[in-house]
Amino acid sequence: MRARTTLQRNQSPRILRLVNRCHAALQRIGLGDSPLAAADLIALARKQNGLHEFGDDDFFEGLSRLLEACHRDAGLNLMGRIALRADTLHCLRSRLLLERARRAHPEIANEEIRAPVFIVGLPRTGTTILHTLLVTDPEHRAPLTWEVMEPS
Repeated sequence: MRARTTLQRNQSPRILRLVNRCHAALQRIGLGDSPLAAADLIALARKQNGLHEFGDDDFFEGLSRLLEACHRDAGLNLMGRIALRADTLHCLRSRLLLERARRAHPEIANEEIRAPVFIVGLPRTGTTILHTLLVTDPEHRAPLTWEVMEPS
């Protein structure tokens, strides 16, 4: 018989808990607590992609505020900080690639999307089932996972 899942049994692996505790101890003595900076992540994304054009820079203030709020309010452990950094870099690199694609193919801006359907909802509320059901209609198309993750 399978053991029931409980909050106690659903813990992170010991090594991750140890790493997070060590990081928390370093934070208490003032080490390892520098906030992620938007400018630094933007520079790194540019270096990693070898691209420089993000298009309009209207995202910078919002990104800066998001990173500040995560640092100030979210109480992220080390693994949370690593995930935040990785996800932010992925989004920035995707934006660079999208901007390159739009410059190479300006006709993209002329594409018309009529009556899009957005499925939103909390986890475990049936959104995946609804998505699967809608995709079965041959008159409609939904993006594939790889298209969502790597849009350009």
